[in-house]
Amino acid sequence: SLINLKSWGFRCSRANKIKASNNYALVLDDENNCWLYGKISPSLIRKNTDKPIAINIENMFALPNSVFFINNNGTTLYFGENEHGQLGDGTNERKYRTMQSNIYNVKFITGGNSFSVFVCKQFDSSLLSFCYDDFVPGQL
Repeated sequence: SLINLKSWGFRCSRANKIKASNNYALVLDDENNCWLYGKISPSLIRKNTDKPIAINIENMFALPNSVFFINNNGTTLYFGENEHGQLGDGTNERKYRTMQSNIYNVKFITGGNSFSVFVCKQFDSSLLSFCYDDFVPGQL
């Protein structure tokens, strides 16, 4: 059953999923809208608004310093800290707005402060890892 969040002061009415990390929580409502409560990191603060941060979302992943979404058409979206390249976009630039990834057919995303791991739906050694340069090759 869905959780009624309006009674607790949340902006969305009902939650299908809730995922949390260090200082924030993501809530996926019954209309597939994603809401953010809290702050991603000390340098990346998104104001809580009356609008969801993403729409048409199938799944969401709350990592310590970044957020990833998979929307209803299978596209992977993201924003957050990127000092170590953990967003997988080939840069080290922090992303304040939601960006579209060039990685598709993602089933699951996990990671830590300085790395992310993408597991694709058709696993054929398509485990993609984006991490801090000091990791030993093959460690993940």
